Amino acid sequence: MKNTIYIIMAVMLTGCAYQTVEIATPTTQCGMCEGNIIDALNKLDGIKKVKINDAHQSVIITYLDDKTTVYALETAISKAGYQANDKAADPEAYGKLALCCKLPKDRK
Repeated sequence: MKNTIYIIMAVMLTGCAYQTVEIATPTTQCGMCEGNIIDALNKLDGIKKVKINDAHQSVIITYLDDKTTVYALETAISKAGYQANDKAADPEAYGKLALCCKLPKDRK
């Protein structure tokens, strides 16, 4: 019991908290895109939950705010080859995506 109290106090004193953010991913095309984004985000420290919102072409991420930032989340998505909010997809990563993950205009 005493150890539990110390753990709770330590967590409260560190000030870390889970935050939830929704990031627009307008260039996602298929289930493989979703898997690529989830994999990229889960490589970051502090990620608790990643949920894809197909209806809005976005991803909802719950993360520890002392471990990562929205900028880092957007960068991870971009480096996976997808647009994240206003951050463009990394061109090299986009070029390596499967054909189904590319925008219709780029499926040649």
